[in-house]
Amino acid sequence: MQTGAWALAWGAVGWTAGLILGRTATVPRASGLLVVLAGIALGLLLTLVRRPLVPALVLGAAGLGLLRMSFHASPLHTPLPAPVVPVDMVVRAGPAEQVGGLWRLTGRVEASTGEVPGWGQQVLVYLQAPPEGVKEGRWPPVQRGDRLYLSGRLERLPEGEVGRALTRQGIVGVLRLPKAYLVEAGGKGLLGAVERFRWRLALTLRRALPQPEAGLGQALLLGLRGDMLPEELEAFRQAGTAHLLAVSGLHVALVLGILDALTAVALGRRPWAVVVPLVGIWGYGLLTGLGAPVVRAGIMGSMALASRALGRPWAPLSALSITVGVMAGLSPDLLGQVAFQLSVAGMAGLVALGPRLNALLRRLTGRWEKGRPWLSALVGSTAYSLGASLGAVPLSALTFERLPLLGVVGTLVSLPLLTPALVLTGATALLGTVWEPAGWAGGWIAWVSLACLRLPSAWLGGMEWAAPRLQGIGPWVWGFYGFLALAWGWPFLRETLPQWIGGRPLAFQWAFPLLAGATALAWASALQVPPPRLTLEAFPNGSWVLVGPKGQTVVATVGSDPRPVLKAVGRALPFWERRVALLLVPTSYGLTAGQEVLRRYRVEKVVAVSSAESIPRFVPLQKGVWAELGGGLWLAVEEETPRPSFRILWGRVVWAVQGASWAQRDEGVSLALAWERGAQSMVPVARAGDQEWVAPPGGALQVTADQERMWVRVQAGVP
Repeated sequence: MQTGAWALAWGAVGWTAGLILGRTATVPRASGLLVVLAGIALGLLLTLVRRPLVPALVLGAAGLGLLRMSFHASPLHTPLPAPVVPVDMVVRAGPAEQVGGLWRLTGRVEASTGEVPGWGQQVLVYLQAPPEGVKEGRWPPVQRGDRLYLSGRLERLPEGEVGRALTRQGIVGVLRLPKAYLVEAGGKGLLGAVERFRWRLALTLRRALPQPEAGLGQALLLGLRGDMLPEELEAFRQAGTAHLLAVSGLHVALVLGILDALTAVALGRRPWAVVVPLVGIWGYGLLTGLGAPVVRAGIMGSMALASRALGRPWAPLSALSITVGVMAGLSPDLLGQVAFQLSVAGMAGLVALGPRLNALLRRLTGRWEKGRPWLSALVGSTAYSLGASLGAVPLSALTFERLPLLGVVGTLVSLPLLTPALVLTGATALLGTVWEPAGWAGGWIAWVSLACLRLPSAWLGGMEWAAPRLQGIGPWVWGFYGFLALAWGWPFLRETLPQWIGGRPLAFQWAFPLLAGATALAWASALQVPPPRLTLEAFPNGSWVLVGPKGQTVVATVGSDPRPVLKAVGRALPFWERRVALLLVPTSYGLTAGQEVLRRYRVEKVVAVSSAESIPRFVPLQKGVWAELGGGLWLAVEEETPRPSFRILWGRVVWAVQGASWAQRDEGVSLALAWERGAQSMVPVARAGDQEWVAPPGGALQVTADQERMWVRVQAGVP
């Protein structure tokens, strides 16, 4: 590997680690800058002692990752206040998929009549085709980019595996069979044309193939799984072969291999010939929707082709680290997507563990491989499949709480059948699009390959013990990954550590572990310092915890279970801080949780309110949100700017809020507090007539940082 690529790969590792740390923990912006400065200082020190600069490079890149995350604000995911919420909203449609007689899509909310869902949040929608799309003869009648007006009942996400998966995708609720009207047609430009061509191919497969092979062919070739029967999907999940149905790096690699082989036969190995497979893999990715795994595989494939064209060595592990760093830096929310995590974990296992497992198995089977090329191919496939499984299966088991014991077996049996099935299905779709009788003829051959591909998963998935359910395996999974990392890096550590430490004086050998431990403890303590902005954690029952830039803490408890509130306080405050500035507790309900806070923390002021409804609730200040405040009063957000404006409908102004300072008082409804959370704004709203406690309690609520002061204009009016 060349020095530049090697350094870039290590920098990408540190950058990604900083992004992950900044996403999972609330790290002050100054801490990221300190980490960068520490990396520079360490680099100078290593230069003086003539040591490799890798630790300094990783540390400095991690600091840059922390700084990147300090400027990123993930969308707020506010839970629904009730199991079913009537809504009227306008959404921007994502890619639609036909499921039976309905269309399933994910819509990003642009305006709604309630506080939830707010602007920018996502909902899962099952709807019949809008009449406007049907009248115009559009196919599909719902296309990416359509603006839809939807009126119906938004439901909470289901419990269990499905609900958790939807939550990780940023979806806040499910809207089934709403009244739907097409406000503005999308599907324009290149993406729209590609989407329509994708559906033409899907229709061709539906005409040329019977079920269930038609649904399987659409899933394999186009990533459309809506036509597959639920029992078929469950069989693939149970057998551990569901990854074959999701268009991912495996499919892109097959397309790349096929196009590369055809190009080599037609054009030879000329450097410029890599353009053909390069265009092919990105065209296929565009056709299937450019999901995160496809983009990851496309970038790595492009780097491999570029390396070959330039005559440079190809280092897949370095390419993977650089690819992940680039993608996560451009879109940090990718780090929370399960598909992206599994794709990266599987590829890391493939390129890091696959070669070593291959060498180990060949030492065991070498005497039998001579003259048996099929055995050599089987050993190689087993080694690399096992490496990918060791990387991805533990994370999959942690996420979906099931362990596919036969996943490696099912994958090994299915892989030889996948390539002909993909090629024949693609040929059938293309021929049938040009001339329908040709598609029917091709469908006879494609049906055989798809039927054979179904058999292993159907047989293995029928075994009840094939994928046992697991819970609470988080520590075991991360311990397993730690063991894999140690086993992979052990040869390097065994060679370098004795050389680095052994030649040092005895005092250094004793002092180094102590200093390293003290440094780690100091950094852990520094990262616990609250950031110079307000942080909020709210719970569905109405409880919330608010921590100010100087550590002032406001706790509102509702209900009898104190554990969520105590956990939030412990996570938000440094471990040495035991002070709470203000505790809000209803006298009729929630005393148990409030008493537990009093036992564990030093509370400066306790304010008792009449009921749980008197506790302020939080409304996101985003464009398009209408919030009912109670008593016939409504809050409407008119614009989304650093200085948002609001109007109170059917009521009178109570507070005009400047940052978190009290500017004006009247009677009626109160806007108690307003602040910024990343790029989002929030406001807690209390009901009319329950504002006795709102008077500033000794300045405890004066917590908004001066440099983040926000002006809010509140005015009366009727829509």
